[in-house]
Amino acid sequence: MEEKMRRFRYITDDETKRDKFNELVDSKNLSREDLMLILTTIDLNFDIFPQDSLMKILGIQEL
Repeated sequence: MEEKMRRFRYITDDETKRDKFNELVDSKNLSREDLMLILTTIDLNFDIFPQDSLMKILGIQEL
């Protein structure tokens, strides 16, 4: 995974979120090109999510 992610940088220091992300990438067999397409095409609209709901959806404690 380390080699696969060299083109990207994490925006979080939360190891749990990083691990969950890496598991998702691996389980879906996402390529670097897939990640680039996703990250340059869409953004999360935080305005429609109350923060507590967003944290529950993402399965994290704090944003």
